[in-house]
Parts: sequence; C-alpha cells; structure tokens
Amino acid sequence: LEQKRFVLAFQPIKPTTGETPSRYEVLVRMRKAETDFYYPGDFIPTAEQFGIIRDIDAWVVKTAIATLDALPPAMNHISFTVNLSGLSVGDNDMLDLIRTELTHRSIERSRLVFEVTESAAFQDISRAIDFIDKIKELGCRIALDDFGVGFSSFSYLKQLDADILKIDGSFIREIDKSKDDQLFVKALVDVARGMGMITVAEFVESQTVYEMVRSLGVDYVQGFYIGKPQINRFTDEVDG
Repeated sequence: LEQKRFVLAFQPIKPTTGETPSRYEVLVRMRKAETDFYYPGDFIPTAEQFGIIRDIDAWVVKTAIATLDALPPAMNHISFTVNLSGLSVGDNDMLDLIRTELTHRSIERSRLVFEVTESAAFQDISRAIDFIDKIKELGCRIALDDFGVGFSSFSYLKQLDADILKIDGSFIREIDKSKDDQLFVKALVDVARGMGMITVAEFVESQTVYEMVRSLGVDYVQGFYIGKPQINRFTDEVDG
C-alpha cells in the first residue's frame, strides 16, 4: 500500500444472449516486477492475518469508483463489480467510505455492484442484511458470490435482498459431465428468477460448459472462456 504496488484487473461478465460484455469484475493484483504480479491468494491471507485487509478493501473501492467515474460518456453503459472481504461486510467504516466516495462522484450508482460471499453473509446474517440494505439505499447493487456451497443457502436467500446471484464455480467447472450439477443449477436459476435476481455462472472455461449453462437459463457467464482478467483494462480510457 505504501509503495503503491497494487493495481486493478478487470474480468468481463458476458450475457448469454451474446451481447458484448458491459459488466466487469474488479480484481486486485500486487506488482512483483514491471510485468509480473502476485495474485490474491499470495497476499490476501497475510493481509487478513495482520488486519490489513480492510485497508486493501478501501484502496480497491476508492480506486474502482474513481476509475468508473473517469470513464468517458461513451462508456456510461459499463458497470463494475467490486469484491468486499468478510471483515468489510457490515463494517461501518466501509459503509462511510462508500457513501463519501459516491457523494463526490456523478456516476449512475446502479453501475456499481458490491460483491459479498455467501459465507461472509451467513457468518452474521442480521449484520449482513443491514449492510446490504444500506448499500442498496445508496443506489448500488449487491451480488451474492460463491452461492451454493452453504447448507442454509435457500432458507436465507429470501432475507438477503441481493440483485445478482453468482453460482459457485464448483457446480460449473464440469457441469457438462455432471447431471447432479445440471439439476442443481437449473433449480437455482429458477429460484433466482422467481425472486427477481440475475444469475452469473463463474469458471466457465470451455464452449461446452458455456453452452450448457446457457441452456439452463443462466443470464451471464464469467471465466477464461469469456475473457481473462486484464490489468488496467480501462487505464487508456481514463488517461485519454
């Protein structure tokens, strides 16, 4: 953080109807050398262990909002999905930061999606519900990430007023070969649609997997088959 070695990477989230991606997940990398980077798995556990993860979250949120705000008018259709760590979910300082940053920006707030993992939400469900409600009062949207791995998923889903449901990659990677995964994802899509939520399949890494999730009614897909995260994807537009 002090040496300004963090950078943002952007991974496209593509609609299964075939349009060009306009949604991007914001990911963080740490520069190791000019063209070499550390990935979150290399530094996030240490940041969590030493209590620095909230500082990294704050940097990502501020930088993502500033980048989105600086995009030219021709890119007003672009939206960013920003991950929040479990420690930041329900944290009043994070909520104040988001509120302050948005106050100084003129962006359409629905273009900003905050992503919360299922496990983080269920650690303290009442706190997560309150946090999600306050984020949505600001005009932003909520995505529930890694969904499907918790045993209480369906019973709590109706309490978490999320806009987007991201299906955990463990159900997607080999869905073309697994009837069980197909049945689960189809049920999840039907429930999400009935509750007015958009679904996203993560870890779509082949055409056969893409075709399968599309046939099951998933709204958006994300993964290496669609596009890899790109460092400073929007830097040229902002600098220009």
